[in-house]
Amino acid sequence: MVFVVSDATGETVERVTRAALQQFPGRRVAIERVANVRTVEGIRDVARRAREEGGMIVHTIVSMELREEISREAAAAGVPAVDIIGSLLFGLSEYLETVPGGVPGLLHRVNSSYFRWIESIEFTVQHDDGRNTATLGAADVVLVGVSRTSKTPLSIYLANQAGLKVGNVPIVRGIEPPAMLNTIDPSRVYALMIEPVRLADLRRERLDRFGRAGLGGYADAESIEGDLAHYGEVLRKHHGWTRLDVTRKAVEEVASEILTLHRHRHPTKNGLPAFPGS
Repeated sequence: MVFVVSDATGETVERVTRAALQQFPGRRVAIERVANVRTVEGIRDVARRAREEGGMIVHTIVSMELREEISREAAAAGVPAVDIIGSLLFGLSEYLETVPGGVPGLLHRVNSSYFRWIESIEFTVQHDDGRNTATLGAADVVLVGVSRTSKTPLSIYLANQAGLKVGNVPIVRGIEPPAMLNTIDPSRVYALMIEPVRLADLRRERLDRFGRAGLGGYADAESIEGDLAHYGEVLRKHHGWTRLDVTRKAVEEVASEILTLHRHRHPTKNGLPAFPGS
């Protein structure tokens, strides 16, 4: 049994411990997270339980006094203890020539932002090109458009640069758009518009790059006219979607427009984008 101990949520120390345990594939080790440990009594209780279970302690206690206490209590109980953050704080303190603040939860605040960013990218990849529409409602932003309107690169850019969970759905002639789109807040849906001539150029470039097999009239004027006409019919049913012209615009430029609108429509106290369910 490994007791992972923290003065905050314990999420960081548990993740680090689980990552380390991956190096011991033949051993199954139980982990118990003990969060918000900020008193001597709390530390003594953990040391007692670790002794009774024959376990060890791994911790990210920030306070120097409490780190010293957990070291003493673990030694007295005959329990191995690993201080993940102590040596880092000591090294930084020497380098910066200043004393660390000892504020509980700072490590979690940094890492929670990082892990949320990772989750946003994972969500965006999983919801690319109309995949996993059943969970599309969890998206911060949904992009729709015909083929070759930069839905995928724009989605990845928004996820990577702004930490947004983005889904994108292709509007394809002859295929009904997923019903989930009807349930999503229209202020979060952005319809990417493009001029026919530019669309033809982009589709021809794709054909030249990847070959023409199986794509029929993908880039001819008649096919493009039909695709855009169908797209127009879909948009007429969704007046609340925001139309954005992407003709000859860089991904960064379109992303900036979306972020400006999104932050205005869904602000948070710190001015960053709002996240559904947060």
